[in-house]
Amino acid sequence: MIREKVIDPETGEKLEVDLTRALVKDLQALNEQMCSHPETKLCRSTMSDGREEIRKQCLECGELIGTAIAKKDAPQLLKPVDAGFRDERRKVKADERAKIYCKHARLQKDEQDRFSEKYNAHLKSSLWRAKRNKILNRAGGLCEGCREQAATQVHHLTYENLGNEFLFELVAICDGCHTRYHKKDLVNLEKCSACRWGPPGEKNGLEWCSVLEMPVDQAQQGDDPCSRVKEPLK
Repeated sequence: MIREKVIDPETGEKLEVDLTRALVKDLQALNEQMCSHPETKLCRSTMSDGREEIRKQCLECGELIGTAIAKKDAPQLLKPVDAGFRDERRKVKADERAKIYCKHARLQKDEQDRFSEKYNAHLKSSLWRAKRNKILNRAGGLCEGCREQAATQVHHLTYENLGNEFLFELVAICDGCHTRYHKKDLVNLEKCSACRWGPPGEKNGLEWCSVLEMPVDQAQQGDDPCSRVKEPLK
């Protein structure tokens, strides 16, 4: 699971949030509100190399639309790109995205706090001690991951039945195997084939996913959130 760090734009508080399906769904909903650029104006845009182009700027979101227009087809007196308006609209969108991340960060923290309370109470119970001893005895004191090292703990394969676990949901395991089990798995990355939002963009020299607002290769790590939301091009 990919974990993101976000800052609450209202309080400045630093939060962490997992990229869950629910979060991705809300991010998609925000992107569905993408501007359709109902009205544009022609303006002068200066490129990084100093060249000047004639472009269309959306009067709703401030972004430049389409490709450059031939200067011979444009009026002589044009104002430059309204960068201030564009940056203002970008900030509004960024704040909306940040609010979504913060909402899910708080929801996830509340859920984790409730789970931790239940989990810690269970581990202190006589029921857990008895069940733990059964698992260690079943393993004969050896790790069920490698069958070489001594088992030092009992690991949950699932928390679905926490407090009333089936014995087959628990394994005796050594510290080394436990650490290895919890290491983040990485999938083999493939070049992004794009989703219905269009082809990936580029940011800071990286192939960039505009849906999840992160590098494409990062979106394809762990539980591969990219593939969970990807749809055919329409």
